[in-house]
Amino acid sequence: MNPAARSTARWRTDSRAAHTSPSTTATRGTVSRDPIRARKLPAALSRSWSITDRPDWEKAMQDLLAGRNIGGDGEVVLAIRMTARQQWGVESISMSQWLDCITQWCRTSGHSAEVEKQCRSIAQRVGRYESRFRADGLIPPEGFVTSMLAYDYGRAVNMARWGFLAEYCGSVVAEQCILRASTLARAKYVSWQEFSASYILGRVIRLDDDGYNSYYQRVFDGHRILTGHPDSPWRHMQF
Repeated sequence: MNPAARSTARWRTDSRAAHTSPSTTATRGTVSRDPIRARKLPAALSRSWSITDRPDWEKAMQDLLAGRNIGGDGEVVLAIRMTARQQWGVESISMSQWLDCITQWCRTSGHSAEVEKQCRSIAQRVGRYESRFRADGLIPPEGFVTSMLAYDYGRAVNMARWGFLAEYCGSVVAEQCILRASTLARAKYVSWQEFSASYILGRVIRLDDDGYNSYYQRVFDGHRILTGHPDSPWRHMQF
């Protein structure tokens, strides 16, 4: 990849991290060490991520890039809906149809009643959040979210920076991780808005517990700024 392309990819991914890092300058294009923040990061990573050394950081980064942190049941549930839509040739399916598909999939796959209950619960939560997303303009009136992997990809960008600041990796490794996150996101999503809705859904499913509190409001405010501010990179840079 030539230098200009590398810089553009870094800028794109800086923008993808904006939800999780409000202080990010979206067009920075590089990673650099802030001595004051660097002193605080090891303790913060230990407390929030159980990361105490380089192998811990590498494992966390690998999990984020592989979508293992937010993946699992949530991605399966969304994939079941997508598969049903494609097989039936329809734009959307009802919640009752979705739940029936989940039940059929769980039983055909030999999953326990507990797994079935958990998957159905996730689908119902997703449905409630999507209704809120539509009301708030995060997704179109008939829209829906196809994946939550953006939540991992966005945090992978920050994890790369944190690893560099905490001296768990060098700048080259950090930038390689950022570029990998950018590549994965561009393969999965087609627009900033789609990426953002996926990120927000992953965050609220993980943290919000149907409260629409600060876990939702903070990223929704970020979404409004990034989609509405005339100087936002989302308004001037192709996804």
